[in-house]
Amino acid sequence: MVRQLFNVYAEHEIKFFILTREVESILT
Repeated sequence: MVRQLFNVYAEHEIKFFILTREVESILT
């Protein structure tokens, strides 16, 4: 169960990181 929660958290972290990178590339 803990591993499942961590996997979900990691997926959200990756998506957030990608989203941040896309926003940065748009702004600069």
